[in-house]
Amino acid sequence: MRLDVSLLLASVSLALAGCGGASAPEGAFNEAQAQAAGVAPDPEKAMSDRWTGMFTDPAAIVAAANEFGYKIDGYKPTGNAAFRAAGVEQTLPDATAPVVIKTGFTASGGAAERVDTIVFTFDIDVKREPRSKTEAEIGRTPDRIVRGFLSRFGVGPGDEIRAALNNRQSASATLHRVATLSVEAQPLPGAGPKSRRVTVRIVRQALATPQQNPTARK
Repeated sequence: MRLDVSLLLASVSLALAGCGGASAPEGAFNEAQAQAAGVAPDPEKAMSDRWTGMFTDPAAIVAAANEFGYKIDGYKPTGNAAFRAAGVEQTLPDATAPVVIKTGFTASGGAAERVDTIVFTFDIDVKREPRSKTEAEIGRTPDRIVRGFLSRFGVGPGDEIRAALNNRQSASATLHRVATLSVEAQPLPGAGPKSRRVTVRIVRQALATPQQNPTARK
């Protein structure tokens, strides 16, 4: 069981212990229904609803991304029956650091009220080995940004995706039958051997194909 579900179960158990509530039959209630009935929600349905809620709230996606400095000016029509939000590329922490990360953000979908694909890009240029814990932490910036963004919707990327981000490796997983998350890591052109171009895709599962999602788990 993934961390986000475990946290949800723990919080529900504590709440029920305090009020004497009973657990609902598995799969019976989402979070809103469970709160109204005074019982525990089914954790899988609750997390599925949270992921679904993220994809159906483009304004919240733009706002969450802007908290991390992407300076998006809205989710706008592209002229071909699609919608897109694009962030401004930023350099973190700065061009003089031992590890320099250039990052971008896009969100796109086929309707004004729905996002189908969210993409983070990270060009991680390792200029020299870190000499302190603070310098080493720069390399974990992609994980912090992706986790921080998803936390605004009460969800998380899962351990497999986190490990891929921090190790700059490729991986893919399906979470709660709603979202396919993938990390693609490739050598960064013109940079050192430890440098990587990392692309993180968060795709609404209805759009995912076996080719996009070769190692997905449900």
